[in-house]
Amino acid sequence: MQRNYHVIVGEDRHQYSVPYTLIGKRLKIIYTTETVEIYDGLSRVAIHRRSYKRNGYTTLALHRPDKHNYHVQQKAWDKQYFERQAALVGTATLKVISRILQSNVFYEQTYNSCLGILRLGTRYSNERLEAACRRIEHAPLVNYGMVDNILKKHLDKERTEPTQFTPPHEQIRGPQSYQ
Repeated sequence: MQRNYHVIVGEDRHQYSVPYTLIGKRLKIIYTTETVEIYDGLSRVAIHRRSYKRNGYTTLALHRPDKHNYHVQQKAWDKQYFERQAALVGTATLKVISRILQSNVFYEQTYNSCLGILRLGTRYSNERLEAACRRIEHAPLVNYGMVDNILKKHLDKERTEPTQFTPPHEQIRGPQSYQ
């Protein structure tokens, strides 16, 4: 079992939750095409409908420790909340926040990054935050640190030109050669 109160099942490596009090215990997993049952000794501690989503998570709220439920209960934070807040800043910020939320299949693990990015808008201004997000919206990976560094170094104020990766050269064939 992993240290995040989930067990990995099958070739698809889908993760299913168990009560957090069982972290570190050796558990028995029995699964069929329809269900996943998890046992601690002879006691069934969890049952889930089988999912075939590769590297996905199936989590029951009652399996989470109280501190993990705090975000949802106290602040009513969820994926839609962060996307709504980001959309108020701009489309590039929405794209960055959406990518961060999708970067980890367990949304709650991304909430601190999203909060941090949105708070940068109050520290630097929403206009600067949007410009910083515009700089990285097409990067292969986006995270809080990237946005923070852009703002700290004032890179959001620099004008960037699109980079041409292939220099024009007489020996490089164009799209007409591939018809």
